[in-house]
Amino acid sequence: MGVSLADLQQMVGRPFASGAAEWAHWENWLLADCTGADPLPPGEPLAHPVAIFPLALRAAGVTIADLFQRFGVGGGGSVRLAGYSWEYHRPLLVGHAYRGSAVVRRAEPRGDIVEVEFALVLTDDDAAGDGPTATMAAIWELSGVSG
Repeated sequence: MGVSLADLQQMVGRPFASGAAEWAHWENWLLADCTGADPLPPGEPLAHPVAIFPLALRAAGVTIADLFQRFGVGGGGSVRLAGYSWEYHRPLLVGHAYRGSAVVRRAEPRGDIVEVEFALVLTDDDAAGDGPTATMAAIWELSGVSG
């Protein structure tokens, strides 16, 4: 796909996607069901903790396929998940609108791979000035990146 180390390093610190989304009650119920957790009752405002991942992607307006294309991921074996973190600064709420953004935090060579860390950040207008509501970060190891 033709992404070089220099291309990846030029992405660092530059937001590359943004948008908005909310987490619906039916999504919360389905996620609880899929994870074997007891569903929260209707009207319960707390989102399931795992909601951070799909909500952050949707709010930022990106898909995994978009990220693969941006980072030049080729065929099988060209990307590996090296780590991730989920930070909750405030609870995620069902039916609440969040703004999302995506940014590359770093792109560093590690032998024959390049380690790319990116973050998807959720904020809400009700907490303006209080920083992000939640941050989902991932570290991918990419192989086949040109020097």
